[in-house]
Amino acid sequence: MASMDAKDDPSHAKPALPLLLAPAALYLFSVSLLFPIFPSLLKFALPAGVPERGAETTALYGLLQQIKAVLDLFTLPVLGRVSDYVGRKPVTLWCLVLALLQLLLITPPSRTGAAPETYHACLVASRVLGGMSDGVLVLLFASLTDVADGAALPVLFGRVGLVFGCAFTLGPLTAALLLARTETLLAARRSRLPTSLTAQFLLSFSPVYQLQQARGRAGLAHTVSHNREDTDPRPHQV
Repeated sequence: MASMDAKDDPSHAKPALPLLLAPAALYLFSVSLLFPIFPSLLKFALPAGVPERGAETTALYGLLQQIKAVLDLFTLPVLGRVSDYVGRKPVTLWCLVLALLQLLLITPPSRTGAAPETYHACLVASRVLGGMSDGVLVLLFASLTDVADGAALPVLFGRVGLVFGCAFTLGPLTAALLLARTETLLAARRSRLPTSLTAQFLLSFSPVYQLQQARGRAGLAHTVSHNREDTDPRPHQV
């Protein structure tokens, strides 16, 4: 019986797994923190006298979510292809920078909030940036496949699912505690910025991405060389 390949062994990617799961968990935690807070922020974008739970609020919330979903559909494949050529780390950090810019737009600048028209435009711009920055999770999944494949992937993705489930559970719970103890504006300001900055810091100094980028370039060079051999018109010597 053939022995399991070293890369197929789940322990092969074990040292790199925390370096990938830690920023992923922090990013997911920061994203899920916003779920209970975001609907409360819509009141700052509504004109005076409009009820917070009326049809206008529902329509605005649906529009903002659709903008983000449409951009996800078009940008995620592009980000994946770009990361195959330039490496996972630069594209992931770029997405995190866009996520931080989204935070600056989504939080009202003062206690009373900005003018409704101005903040409405900020929310739309934040959803655009949100749709362009959602490649973080896709790139982290791709990074796992760079570290290990074959028989190791089911075990690794099982651990990833456990981490993601904990992050999505703790995020809304923490946001609910923030809303119970502070007002909506302060909760929004305290929610995602610290964890997003921490995730960006961890990714910036992660040595795994240098390894992945080197592997990606080596694989690309091998593919180009193989294609040249296949298209070489000269007859092979016997």
